[in-house]
Amino acid sequence: MRISLGGIDYAILAGYFLFVVAVGWFARRRVRTSAQNLWMAIFAWSACFLVTLLVSLSTAPRPAAEWHGLVYSLTPRVADSQEPWHRRPPRLWR
Repeated sequence: MRISLGGIDYAILAGYFLFVVAVGWFARRRVRTSAQNLWMAIFAWSACFLVTLLVSLSTAPRPAAEWHGLVYSLTPRVADSQEPWHRRPPRLWR
């Protein structure tokens, strides 16, 4: 509920930019191993995560009214106790 759409856009761009920088850095050193792929993925994921976190914390969260129907804890429960047993889904926990 907290991540903003702008945070996602900027995070993807930052991850792609850092991936391109890592490709250039590894290419200058002539490194050609599977470790190169791992490190480029780590750099790109870290950039996406940090930018998403920073943008989301610096913007205002959306009001809870916009999340009704999308978030389970904000959706009203349907009382199905009056339905016959064959129309109710089975309960796996209490």
